[in-house]
Amino acid sequence: MTVQTRAWIDAAVAGIADRPALVILEPDSLAQLGNLPTNAARTDRTALIAYAAQALGALPATTVYLDGGNATWIRPAEMATGLRDAGVAHVRGFAVNVANFDAVDVCCTYANQITTELARLGAPGAGFVVDTSRNGNGAMNAEGQHVDWCNPAGRRLGVPSSIGVGGADYLLWIKVPGDSDGSCGVGQGIPAGAFSPYLAERLIDGW
Repeated sequence: MTVQTRAWIDAAVAGIADRPALVILEPDSLAQLGNLPTNAARTDRTALIAYAAQALGALPATTVYLDGGNATWIRPAEMATGLRDAGVAHVRGFAVNVANFDAVDVCCTYANQITTELARLGAPGAGFVVDTSRNGNGAMNAEGQHVDWCNPAGRRLGVPSSIGVGGADYLLWIKVPGDSDGSCGVGQGIPAGAFSPYLAERLIDGW
């Protein structure tokens, strides 16, 4: 698998070449390291991300952000260690809140904590972007509880892609609004990754 993955990365790098591009590299790849069954598997994944980071980061007109998880998932110090090991020094920085629902201020607080930890680890200057595609109502339900990650009800489109605030480089719609998280929540029967007008309308109306 490592050989095939590196070949795919090489092909992607060749395809981008000198074209302007912004790459969000493998969302969830670092935040989910702990889900892998062995240290060897975690080491292999980190090495592959680092390979991609170095190759993509060397392109003349490409800006790259690695996976930075979200504010209620991985502690900032742990996330920073993963980013350092995965080659964040070779790219612009990291992305937070991809496919999640945390409000912009929550995301920026978390991301700035990561950048502080990265500086302590010898990797200063990392930037970050925030996925705002579904965070218009934040991540809390009416009872003040954090919503489930899988097609929760009551979410809304967030700020359209723009220059960032709170230290972020950009606010971006990274997760395609209307793409299902899986057959779950208000998306029962809709496969993961499938676009649903029904889910898109719910994000527009906030219900």
